[in-house]
Amino acid sequence: MKRKRLLEVDSLKEFICVRAGFAAALITAILLGTASCGSVTQTAGLSPIPSPSPVPTSTPTPTPISTPTPTTTPTPSPTPLAGIFTLTPGVMDIARFNHSATLLDDGTVLITAGVNSSFACVAVPSCFIQSSERFDPGSGTFTKGPTMIAGRHLHTATRLQTGMVLIAGGVNSTGFLATTELFDPATNSFHSSGSMAENRRQHTATLLNDGKVLIAGGFSLDATPDAKSRSSAELYDPATGAFSSAGTMSTGRTDHAAALLNDGRVLITGGNILCTATACGFINAFATAELYDPAANAFSGTGSMATARLKHTATVLPSGLVVISGGETPDAGNTQYIPTASIEIYDPTTGTFSPGGSLTVARSSHTATLLDNGQILFTGGLDLTRTPLNSAELYSPDTHISTAVSDMSDPRVGHTATILPNGQVLVAGGSNGASDLASGEIFK
Repeated sequence: MKRKRLLEVDSLKEFICVRAGFAAALITAILLGTASCGSVTQTAGLSPIPSPSPVPTSTPTPTPISTPTPTTTPTPSPTPLAGIFTLTPGVMDIARFNHSATLLDDGTVLITAGVNSSFACVAVPSCFIQSSERFDPGSGTFTKGPTMIAGRHLHTATRLQTGMVLIAGGVNSTGFLATTELFDPATNSFHSSGSMAENRRQHTATLLNDGKVLIAGGFSLDATPDAKSRSSAELYDPATGAFSSAGTMSTGRTDHAAALLNDGRVLITGGNILCTATACGFINAFATAELYDPAANAFSGTGSMATARLKHTATVLPSGLVVISGGETPDAGNTQYIPTASIEIYDPTTGTFSPGGSLTVARSSHTATLLDNGQILFTGGLDLTRTPLNSAELYSPDTHISTAVSDMSDPRVGHTATILPNGQVLVAGGSNGASDLASGEIFK
C-alpha cells in the first residue's frame, strides 16, 4: 500500500478536488503534491638477452650474439561499455525525493529540501525537508549543510551569475509557497529574498543571459480555494531581490519544460492544466509550445510537437537544437496518462519540431543530462506500469539513436542528476517505489 501511495500521489491530488470538494481537499492536496571495463593491456614478454662468453687471453674472434625476437602477447579486445554507475562512498544525511541539486562554483553540489514519506505527512510538518547537504566530488561524500528558512518540495533551484542559488516556490505543510530564499556559498547560509506575486509549485525557473530568472507557470491551490495551473510568469532581479511581471503564456501550464535557447529566448513546451477553479483530474496535456523573448518581455507562439506531453525533458544542444524526450501523454481513449518513448527535435531557426527517434523504453519524470561528448544521459523515471526504473540510456543527437547503458543500483523517480566539473554525473536520492533513497551514484 505504501508503494502505491508513493507512486500515485499525483493522481490522488489531481482527483481529490472532484471526489471530496475543495474544502476537504485543501490540506490533503497541498501535503501530497506529489565497472568501467577499459582495455586490459598486457606488456609484451621479452626474452632476456644472454651475456657474452668471457673473452679468452688468445682473443679469438668473438661469435656475434644474436638478439632473440620478443614474443608478443596479444592484447585482449575490450568489452564495449557506454558507461556504468558506481555508488558514492557516502550517502545523504536523510533520504529525500522531489528535492533539487545545484552545481556550485567550487565544484560541490548543493542538495536542498524535498520530501521524506517515512513521516506521517498529513500530521507532521517535518515530512517536508528543511535541511540541505553538500556533495564533494573529491571524496564522494555528503556533508550536512545549513538549515533552510522553510521546508519545501516541487520547488526550483537556480544558480545565479553571482554564484548564489535562488530557491523558489514549492509546497509544504503551510500550503503553496510564493516565498524565495537565497543560498550564499560565501557564508554557507540561507536568507530570505522576497516573494513572488503568486504561489506556485511544478513551475520552471530559467536563468537568462542578463542574470535575471524567468519563473513560469506551475500549479497552486489557494485558500479560497481556487485551484488552477498558472499562465503567469515573473522575472527575478538579483540586483534588487524583487520580482516583476514577465507577461502571460497562452495557457496555464503545470509540469511543462523550459529551455534557454542560444539566442537568449526561452522555449516553453507541453504541460497540462491540472485543475481549474471548479474541477480537477483533466487529461489535457499540451502539444503546444511558446517562446519568451526577454527583449519584449512577452510570450509568442511557435510550432507544436507531434506528441502532447508533460513531465518530459528539454535539452539544448551546442548546435542550438532542443531535444524533447519522453514524458506522459494521453492514451488512445484519452482516459489516462501513459509514459511515452518518443523524442522530438525543435529547431529555433524554423520554429518547428521534427522526429528525433525514441528512447529505449517509455519513461516520464526522468532526468536528462547533456554530457561533454555531446550525448544525453537519461536516467530513471516511471515506466508504463507506473513503476520506477533503474535503467539508463545514452542518446546520440547525430544519429537519433539511444542505447541502453548499465543499470543504476536502485530504481529512481523524483531524483536529480547533476553533471560535475570532471564530466561525470551525480545521481542522487529519489524513490524506488517502496522507500525513499539517501544513496548517490556516479555515472562515468
